[in-house]
Amino acid sequence: MSEASSVMQPVKQLVEKYRSEFESVYDNVRQQSLEISNDVQQYAQKMTEKIHAAEPQLKPARKRNRSSSPEHGWFNITLEPVEYVQNLKLLEHYSWISVMQMAVFVSSTVSAYVLYPIVGLVLNGFSAFLLCFALLPYLAYLHLSKLPFNATLDAQAMDKQARYQLLAFALVEGLLSGFVFASRRLESMEPLAFLSSLGIALAAQVLSGLPSGNQRAVLLGGCVGAGFTMQLTLGFVLGQLSAPYVFLSLLYAGLAYSALQLQIQQKQSSVNPHIAMLSYVVAALFAEAIVVGLFGGSNVSSVVPLMVKEQA
Repeated sequence: MSEASSVMQPVKQLVEKYRSEFESVYDNVRQQSLEISNDVQQYAQKMTEKIHAAEPQLKPARKRNRSSSPEHGWFNITLEPVEYVQNLKLLEHYSWISVMQMAVFVSSTVSAYVLYPIVGLVLNGFSAFLLCFALLPYLAYLHLSKLPFNATLDAQAMDKQARYQLLAFALVEGLLSGFVFASRRLESMEPLAFLSSLGIALAAQVLSGLPSGNQRAVLLGGCVGAGFTMQLTLGFVLGQLSAPYVFLSLLYAGLAYSALQLQIQQKQSSVNPHIAMLSYVVAALFAEAIVVGLFGGSNVSSVVPLMVKEQA
């Protein structure tokens, strides 16, 4: 026993050494994080004070803009506080949208490069397009419009069920869109749609802890800008920045802006969150279809050459 103990003693000492080192590194990182957080909060407080100091000068211009546009609310990016921003649940909402769009991406990739011949045995391009962009979204809308979404116990269970039904819908949409877009590809990779929604979710959570996080301009600029920046950063790092890539990223940013404006104007209490998720995912697919249709070229060689030809 003594020999075994002496043999294991260096191992124990090494483990203890690593443990103490990790604890030391963790304490240093935590201390630096606290210092950075304090600096950021102080900077945000100073910026908020400057904004409030300049706001009286902005009110006359804001009134002129409102008087010149009867529908100013849609384009309103003034500094008015969104007092109910915590009720929008942006983190939960756009995180699940990101999960759905990730499911679309994975399913479409598998469909385009693995299941293309199998789907081609059942559908042709036109029927798959109609199913993907018209029939299935409409049926999903009819189904979701019948579900309750009030904050009750039963509705919370229904919310979980509806979200996973939406996830299944996203997988089917990816299967169909992958088949539809398989023969037409862009010269560069497409921006990943789920990065935009993920950027909104993360930015909304970060902004919720800042004093000016409930300002409309800060909320819109931070959330939309975060998603757009993530798209451009990925394209730059991978060397895939091109006109179609930037254009589709801009469409995703415009979609994010529109969705956030609707949520801010109508508030979460009057918007069915499941229909909002459905609309966002389908709108992103329409944006992708527009860009692929405008800039995409034939890509027949990249798919398995097995298709069922229609009989005359």
